[in-house]
Amino acid sequence: MRPAALVHAMTSINRGRRQKLGSRRRTALLAALLSVFLLPVGAVPAQAEVGDLKCDSEFTFTFTPPLVAGGTSSAAGSAELFDCVSPNGKHAALTSADGVADSQADGAKGPNPCSLQFKIEGDGTLNWNNGDTSDFQFKLWTEPAAMKFAAEVEITGGRMQGDKVIVVTESLDWNKDDCMSAGLKYLKGENHLLFG
Repeated sequence: MRPAALVHAMTSINRGRRQKLGSRRRTALLAALLSVFLLPVGAVPAQAEVGDLKCDSEFTFTFTPPLVAGGTSSAAGSAELFDCVSPNGKHAALTSADGVADSQADGAKGPNPCSLQFKIEGDGTLNWNNGDTSDFQFKLWTEPAAMKFAAEVEITGGRMQGDKVIVVTESLDWNKDDCMSAGLKYLKGENHLLFG
């Protein structure tokens, strides 16, 4: 074989080896990445503790006097929590509760509160089925475009003290028939709650 042909042949062999090696490296890297991203959920290290309790709930706020644009009203709140389960097992005895709250509602200065633009702040107590209680503080405000509540809720005393509560609103209802003329008299809704 001529020297030039020999050099060409050796270059081709080395190139082939490098390509195979590069291909192997890419395959190994891809396999490593897939092994991370395709781990079973249970095998992924937990970043936070599973929730203490999750419940469905129905609530009502009654405004006195009816809330009007730029106005302030007292808001008497009541709630029923039901179908509660404890994902981490720490509060399995808690299956339902009745809640009461004293709060203040402030209507936005421009829009009529019938468009659900206001905030409510206050505190209350949950009375659990087993006799335990949980005191809480909360702030709720409405996102009218999404027709849902945004909420900050914290358990300040009693069972699950220190827990934050995630609120996911499923539905809202209010006195639509006369709200524009009489003001916002009540607000009702359904939520999913996660304590943790």
